[in-house]
Amino acid sequence: LILVLSFVLGSEMTGPKSEVTGVIVWAKFGRLRGLQLHAGDHRVFAFLGVPYAQRPVGPLRFKKPVPLDANKEDKDATKLGPACVQNFYTVAYSINSEDCLHLNVWTPSVKCSDNLTGKHAKCAYRTVLVFLHGGFFPAGGQQGSHLRRRFLSAMGDVVVVIPNYRLGAFGFLNDGTESAPGNAGLHDQLLAVEWIRTHIGSFGGNGSDVVLMGHGAGAISVGFHLL
Repeated sequence: LILVLSFVLGSEMTGPKSEVTGVIVWAKFGRLRGLQLHAGDHRVFAFLGVPYAQRPVGPLRFKKPVPLDANKEDKDATKLGPACVQNFYTVAYSINSEDCLHLNVWTPSVKCSDNLTGKHAKCAYRTVLVFLHGGFFPAGGQQGSHLRRRFLSAMGDVVVVIPNYRLGAFGFLNDGTESAPGNAGLHDQLLAVEWIRTHIGSFGGNGSDVVLMGHGAGAISVGFHLL
């Protein structure tokens, strides 16, 4: 395991950095434009900052997340979205916003989405790894690169998805009222998984073969969801 991780980290540091934009996938909610990246000798496709819920601001602040409207529209998914509001400011998480319910997708193939007709082609759908980030619940985000997601997707031949979820008071304030019922951050995670099960086929993933995993607070969250 140590040797594998060392290879992955070394490849990330020395491997090609070229990117190709304009990779399109068709989904039920419209078209997404993503990136083609290199992971050593492998190729992987990334779709970044993809929203999975309505903006949790104004009357939706502190409440359970609300699914997106069914409107179809094209979206640019070539740039990371902001991290959720938090107390810790690092380089990776320096851009914070309440409008943070986005996820990132890395996939080895986009052949399951027909770019010409919008119809899904017959293909072998891959296992989906959903990784919940750590950070003790007041910090963290899907912007971090310490796990080298592109390599995990390319070399493991799996679809990797990392969602943001609300943190601190925005994610866990509970004042005993309908305005702040508590555990909004955990409900964010659940809605993200529901979104993934519904839409991940467009990215070559099997919505019936989803593995939930995490680090730190993310691992604790997985335990909560098993209760």
